[in-house]
Amino acid sequence: MSQWTKGWKVPVVSAAVGALVAAGVAVWSHPQDSYGRTDTGYDIARATKISKPMITDAHRGAVSEYFYLGCEYCRSFEPLLEAWQTSEGRGAQINRVPVTGGRADLTKQATLFYALDSVGAVPRAQEAAFEVIARQPDFPSSDRELETWAATLGIDPQRLIAEYHAPGMQARIDAGDRAFRAMGFATVPSVTINGRFVVTSSTSGGVANMPGAMTRALLAGAEQGS
Repeated sequence: MSQWTKGWKVPVVSAAVGALVAAGVAVWSHPQDSYGRTDTGYDIARATKISKPMITDAHRGAVSEYFYLGCEYCRSFEPLLEAWQTSEGRGAQINRVPVTGGRADLTKQATLFYALDSVGAVPRAQEAAFEVIARQPDFPSSDRELETWAATLGIDPQRLIAEYHAPGMQARIDAGDRAFRAMGFATVPSVTINGRFVVTSSTSGGVANMPGAMTRALLAGAEQGS
């Protein structure tokens, strides 16, 4: 577990959890976190005051997933998330938000994701992105490498490169990080439902239990008119 201080810029790892970090466990600790196991698998969002103007998914059926491409748990959650969306049909709109904690490597991963999203390659190319980052965490090392990879996926290389370097990319990434911090999340993947409910592996008891908890949160929102 890493604890982020001063805007997540500096990771501080305790001796008690050093082995987990060495094994690549994707868990972040944040001072605002207060989400634990619940009977329903979801909890009420405990957003900070600064988060109020940032919550843009406060309408019925809106789902935001916070993740990063180098996270093995996020990768295992992705097919579950896609299957869940299919089962919910038009009742669920998923907004995937890559988070970085101010880290250069995760910022690069977020840039890749947003570029893929901008050319309409998400979720189709999502698994390919997880795979290439697992093999090469600093991917892409050059535009040529990104171009070659895009071509193998049937993605227009020039369009993808243009989006990768698009103006406003950093602002988009920063907005996602602010929303993640404001919600007081500590782990990825983390999910918000209707801007009101949260589902994490902690609240639900494991990544595999998250889809069921998300459905219950949607139903709770419908019953409460949110």
